[in-house]
Amino acid sequence: MKRLLTPPGIILLTTLLSFGFWIFPDFGILRKGFKPIIPSFSIGFFVAVLWYSIAMVSSLLGFHLGRKIKADSLIFDKVADLKSDVPYYVLSFISALGVIATFFVIYTSAGNSLNQIWIWVSSGNANKLKQALYEDYNVGILSLRYAAIHSACMALVRRFIHKKKRKIDIINIMSLIWIALISTRLAVIACALAFFIFYNAYRKINLGLKRSILLIVIGFHILSIFNYTRNINFYRQFGMGFYSAGFSEIVTYVGSPFQGAISVAENYRFIKSNPSGWNFYAGIEPALSTNSSFLELFVLYGWNCFLFSSIGLFFLALIAGIFEKFKSNYMYLVFTALMYGFAEFWRIFLFNKGILLTLVAVPFIVCTISFLLRLMPIWKK
Repeated sequence: MKRLLTPPGIILLTTLLSFGFWIFPDFGILRKGFKPIIPSFSIGFFVAVLWYSIAMVSSLLGFHLGRKIKADSLIFDKVADLKSDVPYYVLSFISALGVIATFFVIYTSAGNSLNQIWIWVSSGNANKLKQALYEDYNVGILSLRYAAIHSACMALVRRFIHKKKRKIDIINIMSLIWIALISTRLAVIACALAFFIFYNAYRKINLGLKRSILLIVIGFHILSIFNYTRNINFYRQFGMGFYSAGFSEIVTYVGSPFQGAISVAENYRFIKSNPSGWNFYAGIEPALSTNSSFLELFVLYGWNCFLFSSIGLFFLALIAGIFEKFKSNYMYLVFTALMYGFAEFWRIFLFNKGILLTLVAVPFIVCTISFLLRLMPIWKK
């Protein structure tokens, strides 16, 4: 388990999952989001394998070197210990700022009507919440909504690892659900991965077959509920219900990035001459926008994407290796955030996106504010 919860391990696991859903049959009823399937024994397939293999080697070398670099976490232990309430309240406040600001933007767009928001959600049109959010979107306080991933994770860590319970824990978890509903369902997965990493650092994980099946069933239903509120009207056109739509969405979401990856070498001349038409050459539905980091970076850099990816992943994994040592304080959230970036590498290069930049920046903000609070006379008393 510890080897899987490393940058190269998580890239391997997610890539294998994508490959598995790529070859999964649609049985004539499931939506896969791409067609036709490019033959497995093709130049595109082997170049895609090379892409992910180089990514794993680069991240392995960087992570190994990062672990060897000495880093003293004592100063962060003093100001932002995981068991301390102050940094947790600071994190919760930052998260609340982002969530409340996001709510008011959507509330205004819904004509100052909570009923309208409920109608959108209950009728399977929750995507309108996201559309309303991005109508006039600016980077700033709204980006802090992603801090709900950290605050919900810490609520779980405090409850299940450190056995500390506060009423604010429920607020943090509900904030995560709200963000997942209006913006990104992946916030739930990011939080779950972070908590899993924390739990693995403090406890011996022994899931067993029954617990694994239970987690898969629970995870499927959670994601299917979010899919229902946002896409059920789309799937009803194909005669699909709650379960078939939920499974189709997973197959489409997880499988299509591998299709995108193998399409690069098969169609590189066409992609270079017409980058905006990549979905046509890849055979992927235009509505799907995260179709492999390979395809994304090839459109930007051509074959130099191999060099860009190798160097970038090496240094990012090196940083992850350094912060992996900070298990006793809030700077460990930098490690879990970077791990989420590596976990998404099979479908998108997330490291330069707003969600990951926010997730990396927030722990530094929390530690800085916690340090300043320590200097205040009220704190000393």
